[in-house]
Amino acid sequence: MINKLKNPFDPSFGTPPQIILPNYQSDFESPTSVAQAIAYDDPNRVIVITGLRGSGKTALLTQIEQQVVKLPNTYVVEIDNNQRMVQNFGHNLKNIFKMHTLTDKIASISVMGFGLSFNKTNEDYTTQDIENFMTMLRKLNKRVVIFIDKFNHKENTREFIQLLQNLKRHNLNFYLVADGLPKMIYDIEHDQTLTFPEMSI
Repeated sequence: MINKLKNPFDPSFGTPPQIILPNYQSDFESPTSVAQAIAYDDPNRVIVITGLRGSGKTALLTQIEQQVVKLPNTYVVEIDNNQRMVQNFGHNLKNIFKMHTLTDKIASISVMGFGLSFNKTNEDYTTQDIENFMTMLRKLNKRVVIFIDKFNHKENTREFIQLLQNLKRHNLNFYLVADGLPKMIYDIEHDQTLTFPEMSI
């Protein structure tokens, strides 16, 4: 039984975080600590920064991204919350394979049952395509860290989180780092159709 007096997080939302971050302007280097948690494959797959307008959420998100991009075997993907997020993610995954010449390495990996689609447009990527990309990245011992600025609750977001739920269920190697206003994060947190994320807020 979680002692709610000692845990400031809503346990109904998922696993309580193992790392509690103070204000990033303090002596504690929270962006580095978040990057280290990702490097050590912390089981909490989602990190959310929340606060009032002007409190430095985007600045902290940027600092975390600057640290994460330095990690080995790690690819950073920025997703626009106002676009078709699933299609945007699929397009970014395709670019990871092309830009980092990972297609040269796929031939040496068993791909039975998986088809990778490199010729589709942004509008054509399916959930299965994305799962196939992520499965190949896992076989190559790579991880993907998704960054979203100004995360909010709408149908576009719900579709994307449902995709992440599926990726997590298949134990695929990704992290989501996002920032948003308290009301927006609350709405995502209390959407009963979204059982994922296990969030640190």
